[in-house]
Amino acid sequence: MATIKDIAQLAGVSHGTVSNVLNGNGKVSSAKILAVQKAARELGYTIDINARQLRKGGSNLLAVVLPNLFDRQYADFYTSFENYAQTRGFRTALYISENNLQKELEQIRQIKQTAPYGIAAVTSYEGTQDIYAQTGLSGEEILYVEHCPNPACNSIGFDDYSCGRAFGEKAKQYRCVALVTSASMRSSQQECIRGFREALADTPECYVQTFEKNSSIRAATVSMSIFSCYPQPEAVFVTNYGMAQSIRNVKECFFPERKVRIYTLSPIFTMPENDFVKYELNYRLLGKEAAQVLLEQVKTKQTGRHTTLSNYGFRCWSAPKVGHAESLTMLTLDSPTAHLMEDMSQLYRQSTGTQIHVSIFSYDSIHELLNNLDASNTFDMIRLDATWLNWFAKRIYEPFDQIDPDAAALMSRMLPGIAAEYGMQDGTLYAVPETPSAQMLFYRQDLFEDNVYQRLYKERYKTELRPPENFREFNQIAGFFTRKLNPASPVAYGTTMTLGNTGVAATEFLTRYFSLTDTLFDDRDRILLQSPEAVQALELLTEDKQFAAPVYCNWWRDTAKLFAQGDVAMTILFSNYASEMLNRESRVHTKIGYAMVPGGNAVLGGGVIGVCRYSKHKKEAANFIRWLCSEEVSTAMTLLGSVSPCKQTYENYQVIDTYPWLSMTEECFATSHIQRCPRKMKGGYDQRQFLSILGLSVMQAINGTMDVRTALATAEANYHQFLAETGKKR
Repeated sequence: MATIKDIAQLAGVSHGTVSNVLNGNGKVSSAKILAVQKAARELGYTIDINARQLRKGGSNLLAVVLPNLFDRQYADFYTSFENYAQTRGFRTALYISENNLQKELEQIRQIKQTAPYGIAAVTSYEGTQDIYAQTGLSGEEILYVEHCPNPACNSIGFDDYSCGRAFGEKAKQYRCVALVTSASMRSSQQECIRGFREALADTPECYVQTFEKNSSIRAATVSMSIFSCYPQPEAVFVTNYGMAQSIRNVKECFFPERKVRIYTLSPIFTMPENDFVKYELNYRLLGKEAAQVLLEQVKTKQTGRHTTLSNYGFRCWSAPKVGHAESLTMLTLDSPTAHLMEDMSQLYRQSTGTQIHVSIFSYDSIHELLNNLDASNTFDMIRLDATWLNWFAKRIYEPFDQIDPDAAALMSRMLPGIAAEYGMQDGTLYAVPETPSAQMLFYRQDLFEDNVYQRLYKERYKTELRPPENFREFNQIAGFFTRKLNPASPVAYGTTMTLGNTGVAATEFLTRYFSLTDTLFDDRDRILLQSPEAVQALELLTEDKQFAAPVYCNWWRDTAKLFAQGDVAMTILFSNYASEMLNRESRVHTKIGYAMVPGGNAVLGGGVIGVCRYSKHKKEAANFIRWLCSEEVSTAMTLLGSVSPCKQTYENYQVIDTYPWLSMTEECFATSHIQRCPRKMKGGYDQRQFLSILGLSVMQAINGTMDVRTALATAEANYHQFLAETGKKR
């Protein structure tokens, strides 16, 4: 086997240089890094990760003990636990106890020999002793999950008492029910049982039969007992999702004629499934929080810490039927969400009987159509670009809060602060945020973290290679990763440009402009298109042309697909189009890094939806909008590639693990402070027309037919003409 000495000899460098390169330490020139890596490859040398960690001192290992990975909740838990640990530089080791205490005790001894940083355990032990501490492990190293042996231990879990109460409330409608628990001496099960019985304390006519599934009793045996007992339960309440599946299988195979409703505690299901009535608990969030808590408690040497997460509860995919509309028609601009709505609306039809017809128009044609909308139209709902709300809200929408008395409750479940940007006009709610999105920076994380390119960049620019914080840094990095300017670049282009029409071209300019200032207007509503910030923004954008692919992307979907091909170092996208980077042909799906847009002042976009003022079915249309913007439906659509307005979606780690950049969404909205409309022109400012004026000048500057200052002066002159014409129309 090759040694470090062999590598040093072949590479023509010192032993110490090889050690620094292989361990990522020290200041080594890019030429020497390349030489060492080439020699290591030729000699077939592999780095011993465990040995490297021992040399650095300390352990980066987290042990996880689970009963199994067959039950969906444990797979969810471990997925998020491992993902969080890896982002913090920790490895995980998984131990499966099979709910066998003797096996778990043996595993504890094995774990202790690996000297882990910490342990998270869904233990099979039911008592009050700290069995991990008995082997010599300290209390702060252990986090018990879903069970707290005693107050001195650290634990994390859900509000089990509330689970039981919720089950008990549902049980009141039946004369006979079965309650099926697992390991009833565990603290979580005891709390659930207590909540269940207290909820039924005032309902003596409901007869409860109890069954326990523990490590010595097979699930099939318990399931058969439920259907063999007398009186026969009308409903079964189960505290373990895997057990609920066993009960359903026994029923379908042996007792298909029995009508029994099965309620179960369950992990989150982002897509609908018609198998059980699920009381859902966010096990992916539990995994992430458990990893975070474990790292904190070990660092602070804390014991006796008990963390309780909120329950999601009974989530509902159906909608109440309101009125008698056989069908509703929605007008929408083309986007990834438009086509998803067509598919998801079938669920609405199943529960209400109302068919939803989705009419999809292009960005330009829908604007023209809406400008000429009158009582002869056939649309019940209209979904449009959020930037058009100022111009169209009072022209096309019926105030939503006048149709739906519960509109405030709906908005309270949305991301903080988005109502003003995506629904309100002069204090009235006209539309509902449906797909709020923000610009973000996406980059090739593998390139930014590569030792060779980090060193090459530092040698050239005397600064670290990192995600750019402003557009001067952005352009510098884009130039570094453009092969025609830097032959050592592993990709052809440093960035992308989205210039398919005047509207998107203007947005590319505004992205850079708002990285320098917050407003397009002064205190007297005079536009600032010839300000130093405007000149600098357009200069930065025109400079980008030499770093971008020669064929401009028509729309952000095209930009995302170009980045997915793997030959671009960075791109700026709206979050509702970013899922396109993970398409079937993507070459970067495991290599994507993300950050705030340079300047930290993201341009916002996305869609809003409201009830057409000319609709003959306003209440029915509002009912569909409430359903469409509910957490359940919005989260499912987000998993399929859209984005959600609901706060709770961003706690769903099936979504976040799929699209990790969405974890930054709330921060993007919170830090965006942009004044893009004149303050005094309420309801009278057509942003689409303004963007066309601005975008035309931007494209002329980029193509070299006008210099930057002339282009901006032309845009300002055309803007004043546009204002004059708008004033005449008003």
